Amino acid sequence: MVYRLITYCLSILLKEYLASKRLEIIQYLKQKGIGAGVYYLKPVPHLNFYKNKYGYDGNCFPVTSCIGRSSIGLLVGHHLNMEDKEYMVKSVRKTLEGGGEII
Repeated sequence: MVYRLITYCLSILLKEYLASKRLEIIQYLKQKGIGAGVYYLKPVPHLNFYKNKYGYDGNCFPVTSCIGRSSIGLLVGHHLNMEDKEYMVKSVRKTLEGGGEII
C-alpha cells in the first residue's frame, strides 16, 4: 500500500493597509523560498453562480470579503523541520513588520 503525505495550508490575515500589497508579499515570500499563495481567489458569495442565484452583491458578506482580499496561504506540513519553520516565521514577520524590501 502506498501512502501519500499531506501538505497543509496555514492562513494568515493581513492588516487592511497591507491587503493591497498581498500579491507583492506573496512574491517576496516565494523569492525567499517560502511556499505562499492566494488561498481563495474569490470568496464564495462573489462567484457568479451565487451572485446570480441568490442576488448577492459585494456588500452582503463584509467579513468574507475582507478575509478574501487579505489572506495568504502558507504551505506547511511534515516536510518542514524546525529550522525551516523558524525561517518561515522570521521571514513572514520581517516582511509584515516593514523590515522586508516591499513594505
